[in-house]
Amino acid sequence: MIDIDLKNVKGIILDIDNTLYPYAPCNQYAQQICFEYLQEQFPDTTIETFKQLYSKGRKNTHHTLHTQGASHSRFLYFQQLLESLLGSSHYQMTLHLEQLYWNAFLEKMELDTQAKLFLQRCREQKLPICLLTDLTANIQFRKVLKLGLQDYCSFIVTSEEAGVEKPHPYMFMLALKKLNLATHEVVMIGDNKDKDIKGAELLGIKTFYYTPS
Repeated sequence: MIDIDLKNVKGIILDIDNTLYPYAPCNQYAQQICFEYLQEQFPDTTIETFKQLYSKGRKNTHHTLHTQGASHSRFLYFQQLLESLLGSSHYQMTLHLEQLYWNAFLEKMELDTQAKLFLQRCREQKLPICLLTDLTANIQFRKVLKLGLQDYCSFIVTSEEAGVEKPHPYMFMLALKKLNLATHEVVMIGDNKDKDIKGAELLGIKTFYYTPS
């Protein structure tokens, strides 16, 4: 339960993934949809092989782009999967797989009940919220709309926009700038102790650790 004392708090900085909804079931479902599609296209290749190639593409992308929002790009993961599988780029299928993945992911997403109650509480108290999230901007905007967060959250900062990822202080400073508030006037809520909690605490921002049930 997000039971925070909001006395003297003038604004909220809020993580999205695995704070406002459970991330893992959505990711697993979306991957499975994509791997099943790939097996239809390449029936002689096992789903386990697709999983291994996807994991390899993900690791390579993270290694190359580890401080950037693009490190989370499913487009790049699938691009490398197909290049490893086929020995060349498959432009149309890469585009299709990214779209297939995110459509399935969004279909599975549901706003955590306790998170929704907290958002309603913030709106009643007229507390502005800035979402603070790693990943590319386009898909995070789509998640905002799918979860109905646009009714509660005034701003968003993505790692693609900032050029760095949490716990880099610039992420938090950009959120503070958008809220037009100081560090002692906000609270950071998130599920990642290293990125969300420690990152905020290093700037003197109050924190609250939360993961959806």
